[in-house]
Order: sequence, then structure tokens, then C-alpha cells
Amino acid sequence: MSRLAAGSIEAVLFDIDDTLVDFAASAAAGIAAVLPAGTVGPAGIAEHWSRATERQYPRFLTGELGFLQMQLARLAELLEVTGQRALDAADLLALEHRRQAAMNGHYRLFADVLPCLAALGTFRLGVVSNSDGPHQRAKLASVGLDAAFEVVVISGDLGVAKPDPTIFREACRLLGLPPSAVAYVGDRWETDAVAAADAGLAAFWLDRSDGAHAPGNDSRVTVITGLDQLADTFTALSPADSALRGAER
Repeated sequence: MSRLAAGSIEAVLFDIDDTLVDFAASAAAGIAAVLPAGTVGPAGIAEHWSRATERQYPRFLTGELGFLQMQLARLAELLEVTGQRALDAADLLALEHRRQAAMNGHYRLFADVLPCLAALGTFRLGVVSNSDGPHQRAKLASVGLDAAFEVVVISGDLGVAKPDPTIFREACRLLGLPPSAVAYVGDRWETDAVAAADAGLAAFWLDRSDGAHAPGNDSRVTVITGLDQLADTFTALSPADSALRGAER
């Protein structure tokens, strides 16, 4: 990418869900484990789950609900809109545990993740995620990335969530770098890409939809369709610059 001068970017930060980890597929597996077969078609289930998440997840991010409370509220909403009987608190909790177990067993990295991380070589790496801290760290461990990142900044630990620039700048602070020396890549246009650009980082929007999702209009954001493109961008920097960065750390 021409607007990134060689040596200008020293670290790359990633979102986790649907950027590194195929969260949509694991979420679908979790839902399938708690709804009777044939309740609604797969597309309908995904739509119901997405709407329930859009209503309930912000309540966690703002501190109105704890993470487990949010998960239970979301599951209760899913059961209601799909015509299932209401459950008492104990049965709802047991069902949520079943959903989580099925979901956790289906966490998978996208095929381009490990090659990308390897290709980035001496670049410093980290993640910035909106979620519960222990939950996301366990997820990273389950896919073998628990030791892959120098910094891990999660909204549940910090008390501030994307798109607030504070969460991006906290990762930069932990790296000891100005935002202008850090890139961020995520799958959500506003929450990840535009928010990172607003915080002063080099922003990349990862669109794995084969063009089904039209990007917004923001010249500060670079659109990529796979992490191989991200790796190509940064490994185009001169080897001397990369070696120097590695020697200085």
C-alpha cells in the first residue's frame, strides 16, 4: 500500500472473532446444540441469533449486564422468537452451558491466519477485542494462539469497548508506540476499521464475504479480502528495516 512508507508500521493488531477465529461457524454449532432440529432453517436461526446479539451484547459492553447475564438474556430471547417454551433460571443456565460447550468445540482459525502471522515476521503483534477477558483468552488458547501476541487488550478487562479510541490507544501504549506506527485489522466496518482510523492507526477492513458487504466511504481505510493481502502489504517493507526493528526490541 503506497501510503505506508517502509518502516512506518512496527506493530499489527487484530480483532479476534471473524477475523482470526471463524466465530460465525462456531456460534452456529452452539445454536444447533440447543434448538430442536428443524425449528427454523439455518438462515432463519442465524438471523434470529444476530438480532438477539445486537440487542443484548451492547448491554454487556456498557456494563448493564455481566457477560453470563448477557449470554442468558440472548439465549432466552432466541428461545422465545423460535417458539420454544420458557425455561426457569436453572434450566436456562444448563442449556447455555451446553451451547457454550458445543461452540467451544468448534473454534477454528481461518486458513490464512497462521501463514499471515508467520509472514509478518519481526512485526510486533497484538489483539484488541470487544468481549469478556477470560472468555477471549480461553478462545485464543483453544486455537493455539495463547502465546502469539505481545499485547492482548479486551474490553471486559479495560472497561472501554470499541469504537472508543481509548481501547486502541491502550494497546499502543502497552506497545510503547504511537498510533501512527500501529495497524489494526478487523471485520466490522464501523467498530473496527473506522474506529481504528479515528484513533490514529492504519486501518484495514477485512471483508471475507466475497464482495457481498459494500465498504463505506472512508479513504483512511484499506479493504482486504484475506489476511494474505495484509501480509503482502507489510512484508513488502525492506528486509533491512524489518531486521532493524527486530534488533531494537
